[in-house]
Amino acid sequence: MRVVNGPTGESRRRFPDRSSGAAPSRLRWLVRAFFQRVLFWLACAVSAGLLALVAFAPLLASPTRLAPRWLDLFAHDAAVRRTAVASALGLVVTASIFFRTPPRPPAKRKRDRPDTVGA
Repeated sequence: MRVVNGPTGESRRRFPDRSSGAAPSRLRWLVRAFFQRVLFWLACAVSAGLLALVAFAPLLASPTRLAPRWLDLFAHDAAVRRTAVASALGLVVTASIFFRTPPRPPAKRKRDRPDTVGA
């Protein structure tokens, strides 16, 4: 995007630090990749917790124990259990789409010496 400077129509870039076309620094890439991986694994952990809740709720909410109502609901309501399993799977799919690791910045190629010959 360009911004007009004056009446003569000369233009300048809006973001001058990005005008050189240089790849982002390695540190910025590492931070971005780290946070995306953390968010991905956090979403996977929440999904695994939801699946574990569905799997172990009948054992935790036995008739001899006093269990919270939400645990009793997870233990005995089939619609809630199906919805929880579908939500857990959807969460993993969403995490794998949105929290992909960004592509690595291109490595700097060594320039050939000017006195070499080749194709």
